Amino acid sequence: MKKIILLFMVLLIVQLSFAASPAAVSIGIINQDPDPASGGSIVEVRLGIENRGGTSSGNLIVEVIPAYPFKLASGQSGVTEVGIIRADSYEEDVKIIKYKLLIDREVNDGDYELDIQYKYEGTNAYTQVSVPLTIANTQNVEVIHIDKAVLIPGAQSSLKFTINNVGRAPLNDLKFLWESEDQVILPVGSDNSRFISYIEVGGSAEVEYQVIADTNADPGLYRLSLFLEHDSLNEGYEVETIAGVYVGGDTDFDISLSESSMTETSFTIANIGSNPAYSVLVSLPTQKGWKISPPTSTIIGNLNTGDYTVATFTLSQGSATELALEIAYTNTMGQRQVVEKIVEFQSFSRNATTEIKESRMGSRGMPSSQPSFFEQYNWQIVVIVLVILALVFRGWIKKKKQINPNFKLGGMFKK
Repeated sequence: MKKIILLFMVLLIVQLSFAASPAAVSIGIINQDPDPASGGSIVEVRLGIENRGGTSSGNLIVEVIPAYPFKLASGQSGVTEVGIIRADSYEEDVKIIKYKLLIDREVNDGDYELDIQYKYEGTNAYTQVSVPLTIANTQNVEVIHIDKAVLIPGAQSSLKFTINNVGRAPLNDLKFLWESEDQVILPVGSDNSRFISYIEVGGSAEVEYQVIADTNADPGLYRLSLFLEHDSLNEGYEVETIAGVYVGGDTDFDISLSESSMTETSFTIANIGSNPAYSVLVSLPTQKGWKISPPTSTIIGNLNTGDYTVATFTLSQGSATELALEIAYTNTMGQRQVVEKIVEFQSFSRNATTEIKESRMGSRGMPSSQPSFFEQYNWQIVVIVLVILALVFRGWIKKKKQINPNFKLGGMFKK
């Protein structure tokens, strides 16, 4: 009987001790959404509050203390009045509270601590804890722009690539390079790679090359393979894409005067550019100081690089000393182009040759040379010489008659 009474007393003491045990509140993270979070985005943090003590807690007040890289989202309060946490509230009975935090967009990858403090209403004693949040930024980069879409064969040109960071993390230690299909386009003065130390989130970098397209390349679109290497989560990462650059385009012409007369003039037209010209048409537009008879245009067909042909027009010169010609042609891209050339004339004379003054769209050259004195006065000189000879001959006959009155000119040729 005494043993039974003693057992009841022990059980009563144990029960009283549990009933009198204080509240045991703890706070920890349940999850984060998204997991991992990324820079520049909002993460929702779910905190679980437990009470493993034997008594209920007082009115609990929880406060988030955001520090880099976190700050409270717009409209979000950092203080939450949780209220009383009942005894033995854990596992399925845990109390959940939520916070939304904005993450700095340039934060590096890793685990960061979020500081939290709590106290009971009516007290000033805070308890502080920290919960871990994981950030793993999405890195993304793109080459969005090439400044030159057309390259003239044999001509040195600047080629610029713009690289954009479109991800949510900064990019470090980038290497950019490109390769041309069949090596039609090659860099000049450097290799085909460039190094970029840093591109911030939303930022861009520009790399420039001096390049030349092969003079023997057929006109057309050529592929450039673009490669970009950079670090992502401490592992090498490579972006590969392609771009198109057209080799071909416009050309240029040279004109020389082939032959001219009082009415007809012939010009030699040569393709001096790096690209062929198709469906070439040479025209004489209506202009002051010239009388141009139809036809005012002549089709000379296709002109490859270095080829030339002759165009002849019927015209007469008035007061003008310059003649404008228009050369219309189709370039290798199928676009119709018009080039203007200016020819300078001194004056028209039969079978005379004249120097040419040429320009693209109105530039001017040097004036043609002046004719010599004999070229200007050749007929007058001949007349003067004949007159002098006639006078000398007349004097000689007169002298002969003074010596012999019967002298006759015809007697000199008798045997």
